Amino acid sequence: MKTNYRSRIDWFMKSALVLMIVATFGPIYWMMNDNESYYSVFAYVGIMGLTLGFMLHLVFSTSYTFYEDRLICRSGFFKKEIHYAGIRKIEKSNQLYAGWKMTLALKGIIIHYNRFDDILLSPEDEKEFIQELLDRNPSIELKTK
Repeated sequence: MKTNYRSRIDWFMKSALVLMIVATFGPIYWMMNDNESYYSVFAYVGIMGLTLGFMLHLVFSTSYTFYEDRLICRSGFFKKEIHYAGIRKIEKSNQLYAGWKMTLALKGIIIHYNRFDDILLSPEDEKEFIQELLDRNPSIELKTK
């Protein structure tokens, strides 16, 4: 049985997407009026379009999937596999996090697994996600602030 959760998207990522769209297509008008060469316009749109495409790829690919014995976290081209038996603790993150992040939000939950590993995730339905983890490994320590 497999269950899939999408990542929550907060105001920061939404703002970054809007800014990238404006920064990609907004300057084209001024570049065309300043008689810039078509090559420079195409180069600019190409570079900005690739960056915007990567951001959109992150938005549509960031998810967390429960499998029989492991949780698979995907974000862009990255994939992390966490076995339920290795999860030690789950805690809320309410400040900036400086570790492995597979999220589209600034805040979420930190999953501590193996001996020294941790990862920040931000599932849309956080309570249901945590309950699913606890159902698969009841020995997980739950730390709420």
